[in-house]
Amino acid sequence: MLQGVVLLLFCKGQLFFIREKRTKPLIGKRAGMLAVPMETMELAETPDQAIWRLLLEEVGLLGLIELHLIGQISFSATETTVAYKLFIYFGVSELCDPITVNPKDSEDVEVVGWLPVTQLRDLGEKGRRELPAIWELLQLHLAATTGCKEG
Repeated sequence: MLQGVVLLLFCKGQLFFIREKRTKPLIGKRAGMLAVPMETMELAETPDQAIWRLLLEEVGLLGLIELHLIGQISFSATETTVAYKLFIYFGVSELCDPITVNPKDSEDVEVVGWLPVTQLRDLGEKGRRELPAIWELLQLHLAATTGCKEG
């Protein structure tokens, strides 16, 4: 089973999004797809190591960021995708200026930037199959930490 990490990075009430540049059908990724940063873990890499690598490679944000593992979600294989487990991290950044993001992995992703949190929910079929479950986990986290949910 593949394992990966997801970064839900917040700044001033907005969530950081990327656009995928490559299609990888085994993990349900299509070129042009709007997504939150996700990365497959390397062999012998821990989730904590993978999330910091993701932050550098796909986000390029080097400011002070608090990261918290808020849960994990497993997905069964389908006819077209492999089974995998995702570790979901919640992060908060004080640096929202677009100049502060500069991903090293510009061949795979393009920075979209900071969008309303509800964009995650609204992607529907245009997004990756993981997004509804990630949205639900995010809602539980926000309710537990702030007493409210988004949208």
